[in-house]
Amino acid sequence: MKRYRWLLGCCLFLSIGMLWAADEPDLRMLQQKAAQSRDMEGYVGVCKYLYQTEENPELLLLYADSIHQLATKSKKPEQLVEYYIWASEGNFIKGDFQQGYALKRKAIALAEKAGLKFAISQSCCDMGYYCNVDARYDSARYYFRKGLEAGEDLSEAGEACRTMLTNYASSFLFEGKTDSALVYTIRASERSAADKDTAMLIENLNQLGTIYRRKKDLENCIANFEQALHLCELRGNHNAVAFIYGLKFRK
Repeated sequence: MKRYRWLLGCCLFLSIGMLWAADEPDLRMLQQKAAQSRDMEGYVGVCKYLYQTEENPELLLLYADSIHQLATKSKKPEQLVEYYIWASEGNFIKGDFQQGYALKRKAIALAEKAGLKFAISQSCCDMGYYCNVDARYDSARYYFRKGLEAGEDLSEAGEACRTMLTNYASSFLFEGKTDSALVYTIRASERSAADKDTAMLIENLNQLGTIYRRKKDLENCIANFEQALHLCELRGNHNAVAFIYGLKFRK
């Protein structure tokens, strides 16, 4: 989900996180696996692929419904939460944000009732992302705070928490509140560095470069872009290097 694959980052039109995404498995292969197994893992595998490509929301909703059928039979709350999560993503991809929000709220409410902290963190990360996209910045920060509280003690939620910290800072940047954006992006970068998440750290440095440029602090602007470039080059992420160079020299 977007909690893992896409960050809002410092630019509205593209995130560096998109530039080093791993090759996706073949859809037909995933569908064959799901048809044979008829289990949660198989259906979720197809949903993840369709979510990442964002090309066929109706098919995503169809596989989400298969998850719903499993949840109805098993009566396991975690499976019903999974259904709400993927059904909401299908609606968001279709552009139906109201239905997407409604289903995501159901996922959060049920996860809270069942004590599923990891699912709370994941769903709140998604919800905050879409609120940011929708320019609902106060709501975005509300869900990011809720997600961070749920995931702070869960090692498996580390990536989601780093994403939320970064997008929390982004919400201030998009709102034009550069001082707050700076404070929270520094915090996010410190968390990324402590967790040794180089990809996220590059995102944070990139965002810092943009913030300092808006504040007309060219020394810190260039320093952060150059540090991001250095880390990209060490990782061999040449597409990301070209992208950051474009940011660095943009007027």
